[in-house]
Amino acid sequence: MERFGTCALLRSLAVGTSFQRRGFGHNLVARLERDAQAYGVEQLVLLTETAEKFFRAIGYEVIDRRLVPEEIKQTAEFRSLCPASAVCMTKLLAPSRAGVPNG
Repeated sequence: MERFGTCALLRSLAVGTSFQRRGFGHNLVARLERDAQAYGVEQLVLLTETAEKFFRAIGYEVIDRRLVPEEIKQTAEFRSLCPASAVCMTKLLAPSRAGVPNG
């Protein structure tokens, strides 16, 4: 995760083929979301070519890349690393009242 104030880019998440469909991906994203909230992140954004269905199932929505916060548009992922065919998705997080996590 790369933070930019109250928004963050979920950069990479992978679960090995032999471990898929066992809840590991859901658990990883849930932990990332909790940590993001604790740091004051209110919106997560990601680009994917293969996991749109997975992220839709856990509350992410497809959005037009033009609607992404400017700080995220300036990242290497948006400018050059991810192809234009990658799906842009976002999820709004509720503000957290908890403290910063320990790691």
